Parts: sequence; structure tokens; C-alpha cells
Amino acid sequence: MALLDVEVRFPKGFKYADFDVKTLKSGLRKEGREIARVAKNLVRQKGVSKPDEYPGRDTGVLQKSIKPKPSRSGFSAVIKPWKTDQMGKDFYPAYVYYGHRGPRTRTAADNRRRKKSVGKKVAQPRKNFMVDATKIVGEDRIESNLARLMDKALAAKEISFK
Repeated sequence: MALLDVEVRFPKGFKYADFDVKTLKSGLRKEGREIARVAKNLVRQKGVSKPDEYPGRDTGVLQKSIKPKPSRSGFSAVIKPWKTDQMGKDFYPAYVYYGHRGPRTRTAADNRRRKKSVGKKVAQPRKNFMVDATKIVGEDRIESNLARLMDKALAAKEISFK
């Protein structure tokens, strides 16, 4: 499922005593919201999408499920479509990204052989909106904002000890 999420992470080597965790988490949320906003805009087109387009919007469940969440440690934030009750028992963004075959296209013999599934895919794969959202926001811009955020978190910790 790594292709449907984006993770913003700091290099290892920092400890909690080195920086203010609250400042860091709030900054990561802000960066995550920016990427999530762009990803939501990519999937807002109404109607059925065609292969190699971004997924279309019918009910808006996929669009609403894209959210950033910082980790407990504060060193990273994950932006992805989170599973909700409205999605049913299956996580359908994976079906949207990879495509899927029609129901009952595999036979019992196919299941025994464990070979590649037969039959044509009913729904062809769509574009990856999460990776494209990161590219639109700009990886260089994200890195420079995170560097500024780290300086701010280090400065906030120095002020609190004086």
C-alpha cells in the first residue's frame, strides 16, 4: 500500500531533548494539509474517470478520506486515504489504483494453480494522485519548509530552558 500514501520524515539522530515536539507536530500537520489539499483537488472531478486519469468523484468518500496524520514521535507525518466505514469491507482506493477483474473470472483450477489470473480487467488502473500531489507541491519546497520548521522547533526548545 506504499504507493497510495506519502510520508514526510526527518533524518534519524534527533532526540526529544533537542527540540519542541509540539512545534514540530504542528508544522508537520501544516505541510501534510497542503499535500492533502492538492490530492483532494486532483480527485474532485465529477463522474466516471477513464484509464490513466485521476479517479472520478461520485460520493466524495475517497476525497474526504485523504488526511494527514503525524506520528506519535513527531518525526514523520503520513498523508493518505484512510479507511472509513463508508468504504465498506474493502479498501477501494487500492482497486482504483491497481484496477480489478470482474467478479467470478477465476475458476477453481486457476485457484489451485495459483497462476496469473485470467480474464481482462474490468476497471483499468487510474493515475496515482498521492505521488502527483507531492510532485505538484514540490519536494524541494517541502524539504526547505521542514528545515525551517526544524530550526523553529530547536529555537523554541532553547527559549523554554532559559
